[in-house]
Amino acid sequence: MSVNGNHNKLKHFSFSVIAGSITGAVECLITYPLEYLKTVMQLYPELNKKGLHYTFKDTYRKFGTFGVYRGM
Repeated sequence: MSVNGNHNKLKHFSFSVIAGSITGAVECLITYPLEYLKTVMQLYPELNKKGLHYTFKDTYRKFGTFGVYRGM
């Protein structure tokens, strides 16, 4: 009985690790671009005055599709 119980605990632990890893990765992929744009806007006041949408378009224009993931 204890061998089967340990197997279930290991299975539950493995599932938790995999689920947490996927959740963390998705969170990074969503949060990082916003943090990047916020930082760019803080460093360059001229972009800050133009807004988030303009800053995103400017980053896209200069660095391409994955420009908001620079430095990740």
